[in-house]
Amino acid sequence: MIISVGDIMLDIYIDEPGSLNADTDTIGRTNLAWGGSAANFAVWARRLGMPSAIVGRLGRDFVGDAAVQDFISEGVLPLVARDPSYPTGTVTVRRRGSLSRDMICDRKANARFSAEDLPMKEISAASWIHISGYTVIEEGPRKAVVECIRAAKANGIPVSVDPGSCYLIGSLGVSHFMEAVDGADVILPNLDEARLLSSEEEMGKILDGLLGSFPTVVIKLGPEGALFATRRGGSGHVRPPRIEAVDPNGAGDAFGAAFVCKYLATGDIASATKAGCDLGSLVAGSSGARAAIGLGRFLKDHFPGSGGAAV
Repeated sequence: MIISVGDIMLDIYIDEPGSLNADTDTIGRTNLAWGGSAANFAVWARRLGMPSAIVGRLGRDFVGDAAVQDFISEGVLPLVARDPSYPTGTVTVRRRGSLSRDMICDRKANARFSAEDLPMKEISAASWIHISGYTVIEEGPRKAVVECIRAAKANGIPVSVDPGSCYLIGSLGVSHFMEAVDGADVILPNLDEARLLSSEEEMGKILDGLLGSFPTVVIKLGPEGALFATRRGGSGHVRPPRIEAVDPNGAGDAFGAAFVCKYLATGDIASATKAGCDLGSLVAGSSGARAAIGLGRFLKDHFPGSGGAAV
């Protein structure tokens, strides 16, 4: 069982027209889709054939009810708390053509996630724990992350962390973020996050800086693929397949899920990074963080005989 800990969101996509009619209606396009970095990770892990669970906090509202049902329909075990006062979190994704986007996050119930919400029995028996960096921003969820990592390490369970957001990490402070995720085995930042967390600009120094805190580092480079390095000395650069990018939202979460699933199956970091690049590219070439994409060829290449969902 892979357990993903952190944010569960409803994404509200708005495709903004070139101009708005002041103080009245403007015809445009909107769409709703499930999101949240931790939730996306859990869904993709399950689609790849691994048992997975999501740990987080939802509102006791109709959106939370629908989120639970969606997890069940995906085969993800929802180990979620329900908040009686705060609604389920939402993200407004404003798109202005091409790949330009702004995301306005209202974390709501996510911000009230606490150590009391952790299902310690399941966490102590997991095969892998994945932490969404968004969960570290507020004090209560941050304490939950610390307790979760402590429990995982006490039981010899590997932990990965996806930092999530440069802006939010910067607002918290890098030192506080690093203290909260101390003990994690794998860090999965994008390049901007890697620069921020290492306080370095040159790639070799970035990797060396992060390896001082994490035994394994995988830096996501978008259309340039990913770099990986370990304290044991292994390193490399994996390039992704060429695609026409449509929507980068959720591609990093899919990358993380494929990386962890492949690494658990093989113990080989290069092939795990390749799986991450390939799935991340498939998601970036579609619309939505959990796009309904054909996985048949991907599963055949990376997880033969896995029983994953050829969506």
